[in-house]
Amino acid sequence: MSLFMETPGDSALEARFRLMLCVLAITTFVITPAELILLGHTHSAIQWVPFVASFFGLVACGWVLADPGPTRIRAARLLSGAIILSGFLGAFMHLRANLLLEMEIRPNSPLVEAIGPALQGSAAFLAPGILILGALLVLGATYRHPASS
Repeated sequence: MSLFMETPGDSALEARFRLMLCVLAITTFVITPAELILLGHTHSAIQWVPFVASFFGLVACGWVLADPGPTRIRAARLLSGAIILSGFLGAFMHLRANLLLEMEIRPNSPLVEAIGPALQGSAAFLAPGILILGALLVLGATYRHPASS
């Protein structure tokens, strides 16, 4: 499917819907690194994972929009799966950092009491979910794509 044309097997509505999902995913994968730069999320190697994930998300969207074929659709889906895993890794890393800080502040408190404050800590636990959302948009754009068979 090129940007404004139907792929054989897709209706005009399906083509527009796939385009809309890709545009939303592209927006997600452009805005996320911009925000991370503004937040100074660049101090260690692990903090660069969302930048890499966003880059691969843009690549996946490009494949779906520019020249979809069975191999590129599968590759976009695999990249989306990897991006989803990186989002879960980020959520875990954020929760871990907050939990370690809580345990340092209150060393004698039980772990169960530290979980609540850790979920509300300075490293936003749900922030990596934006990568998961972007990847799910790409997966939606490739769902039953006529070029995938």
